[in-house]
Amino acid sequence: MKEDISLTERYMLVSHVTGESFNQVQLKHKLGQQVMTEKQQNEYIQLLFRRLNGEPIQYIIGYTDFYGRDFLCEPNVLIPRFDTECLVENILPKLNDGDTVFDLCCGSGCIGLTLALEKNVSVTLADISPYALALTRKNLAKFDLEEKVSVIKHDVFADNLGEKYSCIVSNPPYIRTSDMKTLSDDVKREPSLALDGGDDGLNFYRHMIAKYKENLFVGGFMAFECGYDQADDVAEIFRENDFCNIKKFKDYNNIERVVFAEL
Repeated sequence: MKEDISLTERYMLVSHVTGESFNQVQLKHKLGQQVMTEKQQNEYIQLLFRRLNGEPIQYIIGYTDFYGRDFLCEPNVLIPRFDTECLVENILPKLNDGDTVFDLCCGSGCIGLTLALEKNVSVTLADISPYALALTRKNLAKFDLEEKVSVIKHDVFADNLGEKYSCIVSNPPYIRTSDMKTLSDDVKREPSLALDGGDDGLNFYRHMIAKYKENLFVGGFMAFECGYDQADDVAEIFRENDFCNIKKFKDYNNIERVVFAEL
């Protein structure tokens, strides 16, 4: 059990229980004003114990912020991370009106749905997990994107695509199998299916880059998130598969987090 949780997370739980904004809760607390009713306090205590027992707060409150929007979160689906916003940020300038995007291992759908919200593009979201697909459809409906976005079940290693796309994007599993046991208790609550990238963490990159380059239009590009020490390896896999204009982009912690390559 955690010894304690941060004041920020406590505010988040209170906000969830009361329906008041984070800033309202924070201000009332600083002013010493009553924030919760007795019933709300009891609910807060129950949620607090869940958090102290290691359950991610995003699963508890049911959403997280991604690129300025609240995306629904549920157990058994990877929680969107701030780092992944770097992937979106570096793809957006490269997309044109009418482009088509294929989001592999889409999880909650946060990447592809954000691209569809920010640009006039058509997006296909794909995952093998029924939990991810169900959550993606909920987020799709939340943002009213049914006309621009489709969702399909797809196994990266077994299924093939019949279509070509302007962009193929993914935040695939990339943690080394040997490192899985060293993850924080919070992350261990997330699905290993979305985390384990094989012995060296590069299984998905090797397969996706070699397999799906035939599903890119000429001049199309791929862009992947990768682990903190994997950008050079992913770039080399792109080179081995005859991609060009390979670029690496740093996240907000100055870590090379995104690899981009054109066909």
